[in-house]
Amino acid sequence: MLLFVVAIMLSVSIFAADGEIMITRDGQFLHVKVSSITNDYITYLNVRNKKAGEVTSPIDYVYMILRDKGTSSFFDESGNQITIQKPEYDINSDELVFLNDGKILVVYNLSLTKDAIEYQLSKKKKVPYTRTPKNAVFLIKGPHDNITLLNDTYIKKHSEQYAGVTQRVVVVAKAPEVTPIQESPQAAPSPILESPVAVVPSVEGAERPLLAVESLHAPAASILFEPSPDMAPAELEHRINEINPYPLYRKGSVAEYKFQQDGKDFAYMGGPSYIQQIVSDERIENGLLVSYVSQKFFNKKHAPSKGVPAKYLGYLYPTEIDVNGSYHLTHDISEDCGYYIKERRGYAILIPAKLEIGQRLPCSTIYDNLGGALGQKMKTTRIYKDFVVEKEEQAITPAGTFDCVKLVGKVEHQGSLGNHTVQYDMWLARGIGVVRLDVTTLNEDGTKGSMYTIYLNALSLT
Repeated sequence: MLLFVVAIMLSVSIFAADGEIMITRDGQFLHVKVSSITNDYITYLNVRNKKAGEVTSPIDYVYMILRDKGTSSFFDESGNQITIQKPEYDINSDELVFLNDGKILVVYNLSLTKDAIEYQLSKKKKVPYTRTPKNAVFLIKGPHDNITLLNDTYIKKHSEQYAGVTQRVVVVAKAPEVTPIQESPQAAPSPILESPVAVVPSVEGAERPLLAVESLHAPAASILFEPSPDMAPAELEHRINEINPYPLYRKGSVAEYKFQQDGKDFAYMGGPSYIQQIVSDERIENGLLVSYVSQKFFNKKHAPSKGVPAKYLGYLYPTEIDVNGSYHLTHDISEDCGYYIKERRGYAILIPAKLEIGQRLPCSTIYDNLGGALGQKMKTTRIYKDFVVEKEEQAITPAGTFDCVKLVGKVEHQGSLGNHTVQYDMWLARGIGVVRLDVTTLNEDGTKGSMYTIYLNALSLT
């Protein structure tokens, strides 16, 4: 039995006033506003990502629509709609069992055995335990927003990539408190947008879930990168926005970073104290969503750094994102702020939108022709190796606390800047990318040397 872990950004409370929660057949809880339901399709707006517009999905993709007021709707595996009364429970704190027939149970002291789940229907100690076969259960929602999907019939039916999967655990994380960007102490903060929830299939391409699933300890070659040149640009953008992959990619979004060593702030490479990465442009090219990121530099007083050549403020290497939310990590905050890139080939890591503990990621090499502030010409090669998903973990940063996946790997440096190897401990959050990066020098004997940390200092999402 394999367990699959996915981080999905939601706000603290699932329900808002007059809210509708759509539970999907692949185990998601989506905060929606339904506009129409037919025998074949459901059309709705994802309230957490209104920018993406209305989405139309096949009716058999929906398990249930819970309404905070009035009756709710259950959909059987054929898509037939049945009206149900919502029992009394707190969806944000109670432990709930959703059965295949649409019944919802509030349970206590739940445990899973090989073939069944066992639980009590009351907090009273003397209440006997009830035993329900696993094959009668759709999913279990824990009190801490942990979701265990037991019925994966839809996944098996619609995607060969899910074949053989018998259980999936979806960890639902709370959205972080976000510190607004300020370009100077007097500047007004930029608008903030909640991170949207994960993938929602629409009519086109509804034959399979959009996100590839990797088995635990999957070989790197099993992760595919799939341009979709025949897909309408608007549809491609909608799908990627719903998935909300791990880079910073929406036009106008800004992530600001600061550097620390031994617990103290310092000017990186003797230069700026703060670096902003700004998504200056975002467009569809050759079936991919491509974001162009530029940089701004600030001194320790958080004022624009003087004397920074304009060429340093140009675009970094573009980020390409496919319809599945997979993307090539093509720039590196620890490397790309001390020099300007004259020419770049290659990429660092291919990162899918679904990351699982123990998963190995496809790594590659970045080849750079660089220029320095004094007119130096340099060539460097960075070989990214052995990157794996170590765990899910919160990262505490000056910009807030973020629910992340943590990647660990090595980078071998060769060329004009010398030969050495560093270890990366990298925390990634959806729709943001890197929120923390620990860079540790590795000595020739394999021991660890000096370390510095790059933190997300402020964030503005559009």
